[in-house]
Amino acid sequence: MSKSIVLTCCGHSELGTIDRLLNGENKPKMLIVADTKESSLERAKKMFPIDYAVERGVLLMYVDTSDQKNTEEYLFDLSDGTGFDDVYVFETIRYSMDMAKKILSKDGQIHYFCKES
Repeated sequence: MSKSIVLTCCGHSELGTIDRLLNGENKPKMLIVADTKESSLERAKKMFPIDYAVERGVLLMYVDTSDQKNTEEYLFDLSDGTGFDDVYVFETIRYSMDMAKKILSKDGQIHYFCKES
């Protein structure tokens, strides 16, 4: 089962990635959308309701990580302890890249998109 995660979800690039993952040819079986801002998660939920993903054969979960003591461990556990096959990072913060490495599966891939400040 392929598993993907999008770290942060409020910008156009992030929402476009979620759209591609839900509607593209190679859909993951599980997609986690994680953010520390509830407003960002709500925006994504309105655009991509869970029922919409289920109709496409994707288990979609929105996760607010703002209250997690160990975010990496929590997200890794959501992957059934195997890590994510694809991790999408849209922040230029070192912490995001470090987290991506910790939640990645053995043969997974990090997709890093740097935004101009």
